[in-house]
Amino acid sequence: GLDPANIAKLASNENPFGPSPQAIAAGEVALRSAHLYPDGGCHELREKIAALRGVSSDSILVGNGSNEIIELLGHAFLRPGLEVVMGSQAFIVYKLVTKLFGATPVEVPMSGFGHDLEAMLAAVTERTR
Repeated sequence: GLDPANIAKLASNENPFGPSPQAIAAGEVALRSAHLYPDGGCHELREKIAALRGVSSDSILVGNGSNEIIELLGHAFLRPGLEVVMGSQAFIVYKLVTKLFGATPVEVPMSGFGHDLEAMLAAVTERTR
């Protein structure tokens, strides 16, 4: 079998090498203002991202991880009778959020550890969101 010491867990997008020294230093600096309530709208961050990408800050959505962003998209776009096309082994939260809002997950088989974009396009209907 495989030696567990030689296996890197990548399922949660975690860095097997730990945080960089620069990230640790930035965290230490940030702790100096931990007594202040944070900007819940992330206005400064959204402005910087918008400037970097050349778009309006109104186009930038910041959340507490991809789960929250995907759920917010569900609130905005999903309801019973609609469908969401996804790869059969895609991130489980796509399917969970789709079902949470009463929409139907349409799972397309994946090919060679990747999305079969042609099959996904063929699965799109007028109910797809």
